[in-house]
Amino acid sequence: MQIKNTLIVFISASFLLSCSSTPNQLRNLIWLQGEWHAQKDSTLFIETWKMQDDSTMLGKGSIVEGGDTTVFENIQLLQKKDAFYYVVNLPNKPNAIYFRFIGQKTNARAASFFFQRVDTIANSLFEIQYEQLLNDKMRVKLSMPNAKQKELIEFKQVK
Repeated sequence: MQIKNTLIVFISASFLLSCSSTPNQLRNLIWLQGEWHAQKDSTLFIETWKMQDDSTMLGKGSIVEGGDTTVFENIQLLQKKDAFYYVVNLPNKPNAIYFRFIGQKTNARAASFFFQRVDTIANSLFEIQYEQLLNDKMRVKLSMPNAKQKELIEFKQVK
């Protein structure tokens, strides 16, 4: 009986220790999976997202102008024990750019997720907001350093 009680306590303690005190925000962005397109004048914005595991969502972003890809980036949403991050890897940059999750707003028709740049170069000035509008539509707002207005891009899911 003593061994059985010890085993139950051990299993319960293991379960509680494995649960993070940081809520898994990645689950709230499962709707982001798929391929998204946005057309603005002659520019096509493409984002593709796929859930890798319960702590990582992998993505690719590109901007196509006049048939040529002018920007390409590998992106990911990463849930770590201490926080939730949006990570950008550019081919010509040796270090990734990290944005930390700072909050969310949700209502009956939309969910907004806010990320703020971590490094000290653009401390608290650069912000990314993903907002689900409908099942197959989203809005991405970018607030950049020293910019007077935000960049607003509306995407439609194509796959």
